Amino acid sequence: MVLIILLVETRPPYGRTATYKGYGWDMLKQLAACDWMGVAIVLCWGVCFILGLEWGGITKPWNNASVIACLVMSVVLAVLFFAWEWYMGEKAMLPLYMLKNHTVAGGAIVAVFTWSTFMFVVYYLSEGYQAVYK
Repeated sequence: MVLIILLVETRPPYGRTATYKGYGWDMLKQLAACDWMGVAIVLCWGVCFILGLEWGGITKPWNNASVIACLVMSVVLAVLFFAWEWYMGEKAMLPLYMLKNHTVAGGAIVAVFTWSTFMFVVYYLSEGYQAVYK
């Protein structure tokens, strides 16, 4: 990382010639200012949610303690994420005030349903191929 910062010459993006500073301390300050706790919460939520759904009914029964714990933790982490984002305000990974705009909220809802439809297609397509080739 240090070699990249010191040796790689950068060119400014179009339209940002006056304000672009290249690799250096300014870039590291911007990286440090990211909402890393929000990223960690979302990653933990994703692991708990997917692991709970993967284990449930396939590897372990749905009433198994580890499946229930993963699903409960995914709900707790989702609530924790939104509470953290509210606490962070402007510096949040997902500023909640953006969802007050109906266009942004509608686009987010459409994106979630589009993603879930894609996931259903991926899941059932792989199930179909496994059924044909077994």
